[in-house]
Amino acid sequence: MIRCLPFLVLVALLAALAAAAPGSARADDAAVAASVTKWSLRITPKAQALSTKISASTSPDEALVFLRSFTKVGRQGAAAIASTKPSTAKGTKLKTLATRSFVNFGNAGALLIKAVQMVKAGKTQAEVTPVVNQAVRLANTGSAQLKQAANLIPTVAR
Repeated sequence: MIRCLPFLVLVALLAALAAAAPGSARADDAAVAASVTKWSLRITPKAQALSTKISASTSPDEALVFLRSFTKVGRQGAAAIASTKPSTAKGTKLKTLATRSFVNFGNAGALLIKAVQMVKAGKTQAEVTPVVNQAVRLANTGSAQLKQAANLIPTVAR
């Protein structure tokens, strides 16, 4: 028994490490819901401030700082939510809706950055407007998707 003790300790240690390793994450709808909630709380204030932060009263440099932050949160949220593992069909739907929402927010932010850079470069309103319109469509789609995802959370996180 004493000869086997180091081996048993090693096996127990390896089992504990395997359980804690990120690659061995268990499927869990509650974890998906928690991730969606966490990132929703981060993106919502930024999404609500979007129109005021890119208004005429904001300098292009201030707008770029805000938009880079908005885009970063959108992309980080999409990556974090996409890394979760749902255990049911509703959890999968929640993950898909939320991930798409954050991807849309990130893409909208990137397009708005492009639009501000175009304005700074002296592009005409006719050249900038289609880029802004596409960004607004993406942001609105992301908002609708996030609202649908939020409505799923109570049915998933039980």
